[in-house]
Amino acid sequence: MVPNHRAALENKGWIAAFQGQYREALVIFEQLEPAAGYRLNRATCLGWVHFKMGDQERANHYLQELKMLEEQPGQAVGVSYDLAILHTCFGNLDLAFQYLETALQYQIGDSMICRGDPFFEPLHAHARFEKIEAFLGEMPEIDF
Repeated sequence: MVPNHRAALENKGWIAAFQGQYREALVIFEQLEPAAGYRLNRATCLGWVHFKMGDQERANHYLQELKMLEEQPGQAVGVSYDLAILHTCFGNLDLAFQYLETALQYQIGDSMICRGDPFFEPLHAHARFEKIEAFLGEMPEIDF
């Protein structure tokens, strides 16, 4: 792995996080720079892991960091996917749906693959997710 390959480093952090190795994930995510311009904002990564570790105060700090970005001119829509992820993690499902719907409306980042994104698994059981499914439409069959 190229040491300064931002996307590879982020993916390595998520592998550790999804395996429950939160401290290792934090060390990796703290190295992520720049803070924005990639799949997820650095604050999203750090907030998610801190919440999973039970440090809600620190997790909320990163949520507020994203909210400050949202208030900057031209950024309101750009961080909507990140905010949807953190609100889903925190259990704020109404806000999660609001931000995810915004991200989908403006086709932000990976929002169009939200049905398979593990971050949004808690949303799948809700009727509101059916509207998202309808918006996304059917997945085309791929014949290999």
